[in-house]
Amino acid sequence: MTAATITTPADEAAQAEAAYLAAETEAVAADEAAEHLAERVREGDDSVTPEQLDTAQKAGKFARLRAEAAQRKARKAAERAEQARRRTLTEQAVTLLDKQSAPATVADAYETARRALAALVAAVDRHDDTVTEAACLLAQADAPPSIRYERVEHGGGYATQEPRPATASRTAPTVSYDAHGHPLALSVDTGKSRSPLHSGSVLGTLLADVTAASQPRTPMGETEFMRRPITEQAHQHGDRVRAFLTDATKGAAA
Repeated sequence: MTAATITTPADEAAQAEAAYLAAETEAVAADEAAEHLAERVREGDDSVTPEQLDTAQKAGKFARLRAEAAQRKARKAAERAEQARRRTLTEQAVTLLDKQSAPATVADAYETARRALAALVAAVDRHDDTVTEAACLLAQADAPPSIRYERVEHGGGYATQEPRPATASRTAPTVSYDAHGHPLALSVDTGKSRSPLHSGSVLGTLLADVTAASQPRTPMGETEFMRRPITEQAHQHGDRVRAFLTDATKGAAA
């Protein structure tokens, strides 16, 4: 038993277009035949009868009407095929969305990341506060600076003062100062400085690392994400992102 052939709207449109082209060809041939007889009459050919000319002209008109009918049918078939194509694509999009889009998953990941980042910022702040406090204590204890300057001879009587790390240990630490003379960093091991990290720098580095690893898409009409300040991103997109997360959380709880 032969399986039934399924004809799609696209197949029907193609068949209707082919039928129209064939009908158009027949109409052109009939028009040309009628015009050929009419031209013979104009040239004085007495062998052409009125009945022959009338029959040819009527045949041409009828063939033209059939071609127009085939054209309308082809247009309607093309419209149905286009509607079917759009329906198919719409169904595919909705099905894809239902199967693979998970707003709640994004919301959960966001909350996990938010808590982790909050913990990271708190840890960095504690580190920075500890380093600053320790540096201030060492400054009060008149700890020597972490950088010493050593005279370096270059020949010809020319010499410069070159910076070198001062010897440091846990029992004899050193301190670095900023341009205003405030304690900035410290060292309990020669050449290894401990200074504040600053949470903004840590977050920026983290996002840069994530960006380099995942190569995120560039938002349409915008410059590359990591080239824009984080605060600008939050200001521009924060309301939309938070609204999305709120809706996703509500949807998961419903």
